[in-house]
Amino acid sequence: MISQDDVVDYLKNVTLIELRGLISTLEDELGVKTPDFSYSREDIGLVDDGEVQTEFNVVLQGFEGKKVALIKVVRQVTGLGLKDAKTAVESAPYIVKESMDRESADALAESMRAVGGLVDVI
Repeated sequence: MISQDDVVDYLKNVTLIELRGLISTLEDELGVKTPDFSYSREDIGLVDDGEVQTEFNVVLQGFEGKKVALIKVVRQVTGLGLKDAKTAVESAPYIVKESMDRESADALAESMRAVGGLVDVI
């Protein structure tokens, strides 16, 4: 039987393309579906060059180090419960807040970066 350590060692050396294939195989074999966290350009606030952007989205792209403090910030900002906030942080990219003015979006992004969040304002 393969140990958990063997699985972790294997995953450390897998390319993203191989990982996608593995996830697809696991979905098929186990009869589960991973959530789709991809977003269209409109979903994340990208606009045509001719438009002036007045509303911004704060998107969590990932995290560095311990995630507990980041989960607390996500819970506070979104009103999510502990489990949902944890899932959101772990399944980045995740749109934390939408349609914010630039100043508020930058302030939120900075507070998330302060606790290890990898955040974009778009």
